[in-house]
Amino acid sequence: MAALINVVLSTAVWSQTSFEWLADAAHPRGLALANSTIAAQLQTEAVGLNPAGLAAIADSSRPVRRVEFGLRIYPAGISQRAVQLVMSARSQVVALDIRNMNYGNFQGYDIDGQETGNYGAGDLLVRAAIARRMGRIITVGATVGGLFSWLEEVRAGTLLWSLGLQLAVPRFDLRLGAVAQNRGRILKQYNPSDYPDEVPTALLVGAAKTLAHLPLTLYVTAGRLEGVHHPVWRLGGEFALPLGIQFRLGVDEGKTDYARGATYSDLLSGFSLGLGLVTSRGHRDRRLTVDGAVKNLGPLGLSSAFALGLEF
Repeated sequence: MAALINVVLSTAVWSQTSFEWLADAAHPRGLALANSTIAAQLQTEAVGLNPAGLAAIADSSRPVRRVEFGLRIYPAGISQRAVQLVMSARSQVVALDIRNMNYGNFQGYDIDGQETGNYGAGDLLVRAAIARRMGRIITVGATVGGLFSWLEEVRAGTLLWSLGLQLAVPRFDLRLGAVAQNRGRILKQYNPSDYPDEVPTALLVGAAKTLAHLPLTLYVTAGRLEGVHHPVWRLGGEFALPLGIQFRLGVDEGKTDYARGATYSDLLSGFSLGLGLVTSRGHRDRRLTVDGAVKNLGPLGLSSAFALGLEF
């Protein structure tokens, strides 16, 4: 292939085969709160951040079924589509999560500069989750699944799992959380000799606190990420406004290293914000949720996410 395509491929493959998108929220709520919701409940993003957060759905007096469709848009025309199904039964909750990363199409050239055709690249993540309440204050959750990746005719595959825990402290209206995130084993690598594939594993702890005199819940998460040689922290805040509207904002210190200069875009690197709307239960006890968020990636540009959910 021509030198130009080699440059494009080396950049795209490196970002793809490290699977960095696994460490970032796809759902707008998690994105707006800067991945800080390790101790949060009732979140679709719990499957990706801490599966123990799903267990709160089991508190409902009736079985709950929820389906959600999401879209995450990255710079350079990269996108992620997601669908998730969540069902509760007695004291436990199960979920199925499917996500597809589309890196777009590339034009190939040979050493003489002649076109050799188009090719595509993408990832497919399929995983199942289960969460269960263990007594009044402890919830546990786990996910297991497979990540399948392709670049033209080359394939790679990874087995992934996460294990999470949450602890309620009712006296202080506080929740604590911990998660071993994106652990696993690479079954097939793209190029093990030159660029060994890596999964962005993490060990994280967090807390969620609802304030007594303000309609605000604060989230904080800290821990270690694979490939980052110092602890990272994340902060988020969610305001409960009238009419079922939620305003969210956050900062992810692990993403502030996108900054490369002193422009306003660089200074705001890692910051995010979003809105959510939860309707009241209507016909046949159904409830609709609509969420949107945007995250600043510094010189790379903005990333946005949208989701539509139905609970019945």
